[in-house]
Amino acid sequence: MQERNRITRIVKLPKFGGRIGKTGAAVFLTGGLCYLLNMNPVFAIIAAIITIEPTTYDSIKKGIVRLPASLIGGAVAILLFLTFGTHPLTYAAAAVGTIYICRWWRLEEGALIATITAVAMIPNLSGAWVYDFSVKIAATTLGLTVSTIINASFPSAAFIDLSKKRASNVEQLIGRLLFITESDPAQVIQSRQEVAAIRKDLDAEKKEWLFHRPSFAKKRNYLRMQQRLERLERMLCHIEQLQHCYKAKSLPPLLQTYQHQLGRQLLAFQYAETQRFHKQVEDFLQSTSVRLSSTACAAFELLRLHEIVHLHVKANQLKQRKAAPNKEAARIIDR
Repeated sequence: MQERNRITRIVKLPKFGGRIGKTGAAVFLTGGLCYLLNMNPVFAIIAAIITIEPTTYDSIKKGIVRLPASLIGGAVAILLFLTFGTHPLTYAAAAVGTIYICRWWRLEEGALIATITAVAMIPNLSGAWVYDFSVKIAATTLGLTVSTIINASFPSAAFIDLSKKRASNVEQLIGRLLFITESDPAQVIQSRQEVAAIRKDLDAEKKEWLFHRPSFAKKRNYLRMQQRLERLERMLCHIEQLQHCYKAKSLPPLLQTYQHQLGRQLLAFQYAETQRFHKQVEDFLQSTSVRLSSTACAAFELLRLHEIVHLHVKANQLKQRKAAPNKEAARIIDR
């Protein structure tokens, strides 16, 4: 048993996500319908695989674009086949021409499936052009429709949980930035990228509500995550201003200690001895010798940052205090 656990830790297998399962279900149903209709399943299955998206909203939105793009790809394939036959030039011209027309008509989301349709149609064309075109487009439409229905029938990924993990990473990055008193643009850029990913996850979660009605708990978690993200964005703005202050002049020991205390408070989610430093920094800022200097700018940014960190820690402690009775009740029930 221990040997098996050790092997499992060494060989970490990826999770079997919901999108993989939805892709398999879409391919299975599309292939079954093509078999019942005595239809070539290749075009339908390709369309079904490509159309599966992380959210139902994206699947429907891109499916609307991909259907006319497939029509363009089929028309280009027939036109070039009549002109050049099954020549290598036909395949190249079909790919280039389809992509160009899709970009011209602003159908970039459907350029991939349109190009695949155009290239795959060429070796299977016969003398009945209208019949070939109709069958291939019907198969593509079938794949698009089935995959869209499958995507809408099952809820998408838990975007709120992904956002929480990314927010924890941003908090760790900001906490580490507060423990150094020199410019570190790499960690700032990484934090910005994580924040952009959180914003994208929250937008995807809200779009998913158009097709799957959210529960009260999910709405509450979404609003809490939205507020958490806004606080992290405000922290990063002040961190970036501090980075500019580091380039101009090194901070005095009082401000360095104050900054380290803020980092300790953020990483531990506990109130550190920051109020005493807060008063000292305010008095330091009133000194005429540091006004309108980079040191004064750093002191001002640290004071504003202290307010946000204090609010962030307070919100986290309030959340844990509310969750504690529920955990205790669940523990009693388990007994």
